[in-house]
This record gives sequence, C-alpha cells and structure tokens, in this order.
Amino acid sequence: MKHYMISIFIHLLIFLGFYSYFINAPKPNLKIGKIQVSVNRLSSSVSSSKNSNSTKDIEKKSVVKEKEIETNKKSKIKKQNKMKHKIKVEKVKKIENKIKNKETEVSDNTSLVKNSGLQKGDFNKLTQSSDGSYIGDMDLNSDINYRIIKEVPPKYPKMAKRMGYKKEVIIKTKFLIGLTGKVEEIIFLDNQTSYGFREEVKISIKSFKFEPIVYKNKKIKFYFYKNYKFNFR
Repeated sequence: MKHYMISIFIHLLIFLGFYSYFINAPKPNLKIGKIQVSVNRLSSSVSSSKNSNSTKDIEKKSVVKEKEIETNKKSKIKKQNKMKHKIKVEKVKKIENKIKNKETEVSDNTSLVKNSGLQKGDFNKLTQSSDGSYIGDMDLNSDINYRIIKEVPPKYPKMAKRMGYKKEVIIKTKFLIGLTGKVEEIIFLDNQTSYGFREEVKISIKSFKFEPIVYKNKKIKFYFYKNYKFNFR
C-alpha cells in the first residue's frame, strides 16, 4: 500500500513538472508573426513612397508639356501677326504704285497706258447693267485689252490765268466707255470745282474715241480712271 501511494505521488510530481514546463515555455510563433507583420508594414510604406514619387514625376512632366504647348502657341501667333503685317504693307505699296501710275502731267503725256497680252478671266469678274451689257473696271480687270483712237489733252483754264491762280491742280476722274467706244459717263473724284479746271477736263474726256472693247468675242463697257495734273507755265 505504501509503495502504491508513493508511486502515485511521484507520477503527480512528474505531471506537475511537465505542466509547468509547457506553461512557462517560450512562444516563438508569436514573435515570427510580429516580424512578418512589421515586414509587411515596411513593404507597404516603401510601395506607397514609390507611388507618391511616380505621381510627382507625372505631374512635373504634365506641367512641362503644358508650358511647351503655350510657348508653341505664342510663337505661332507671332508668326501669323508678322505675315499679316507683311501682307498689309504689300497691299499698301501696290495701291500707292497704282495711284502713281495713274497720275500723268498734261504737258508731258495725257494718253492712257495700253494693255497688252491675251485676254484672261471670265464674265464673273464683270458687272451686268440693266440693259444686259457687261461692264468692266480698270482696277479690277486690268487684263482686258483696249486701243485709243483719238484723245485731245486739256488746256490750262483761261479763268485761272486771268485770276492769277498758279497752284498745282490735280483733277481725278472716272469715265465709262460704251459699246461703240464713246464716252457715256464722267465722274469726278476730287473737290476742285473752281477756276474752270473741271470744264477743261470734260472737254478732253469727251474727245476720247476708243475701238469697241471686246472681251471673249463680246463687246463690253469699261470704266477708266485718269488723273489730270495742271501746272501753270
């Protein structure tokens, strides 16, 4: 009986020893879990920092592209403005040259400049009058041929000589040559109405005689422009 009780007591001590050992033993699995969690946090922070850096780079590139687009637009606008200015200057020069070519002195040369070359263009460049005839214009249809048969230059007005008027006078005119080659209409484009200058110009223009002006085998009317320059001598 004593031996039996002693063996039971010894087994209890052994059991309690193992039990206490297992309770107080270290727990390596928990530490590993903590390490894994910390590693995951580090990797997530690294990836977030990379993403933030990539977004910053993208934003910088977009800003640079926008600046380049703006500079290109500004340069294009400057080029366009320069071209427009050149075109305007050339147009003004052409108009000035036309005006210079139209002005002729009575004493030196009162005839109009004759055109040469083939007839070009079409009737869309002409206007149509109420009687169905087509009308051309020297400024718009400079490629149409014509020939002057007769022209009498104007004289210096007697009234101006009597009044002692010695200033230079330019009379600007526009006149229409009809289908038969005679003058049908005279228009004055200046404000000089005194001393008889217009009267002398009227006499000169009415003396004009043209060959009928033909365009594409069709007779047309034609507006001419002529400036008469008077100098007292």
